[in-house]
Amino acid sequence: MMNILYEIGCYEYLILVNKYISRDYFLNSVGAENGFSRKLFSELYDSIFAESIDICDMFKNYYKKEYKTLTDFLIKKYNFEKDVAEQINAKIYGIKGKPIYTLRTYKPLDYGDNGADSFLFGETIGDRIKKILLMEISDED
Repeated sequence: MMNILYEIGCYEYLILVNKYISRDYFLNSVGAENGFSRKLFSELYDSIFAESIDICDMFKNYYKKEYKTLTDFLIKKYNFEKDVAEQINAKIYGIKGKPIYTLRTYKPLDYGDNGADSFLFGETIGDRIKKILLMEISDED
């Protein structure tokens, strides 16, 4: 599975997600019905989406004149390796050029220490969370 979390600083990341993911989809996909699990996964969702910045929108609205492509922007502004930036660009724009994915800033400590990192980085549940954030979950998962 493609990496979706890219470190750009100390406790600062860019995270690749489906731009159409909703809180309800996320909570239903993780199976959080109520109680502690719903609270925990709601906090995880909020830590990713509540105060993050959509990097693709930021590029389009503010940096498009300075950098020709999103790939150039990722390489020059965030020091991404060229092959990684190209892979991200290909995932975002896909075959038809209509983006269904986006990059968002993710600063886990800005939202408090809610343990979100262990879900995103952990091997046990990490792949499932990645698939949910990309909205690529299947019945077998």
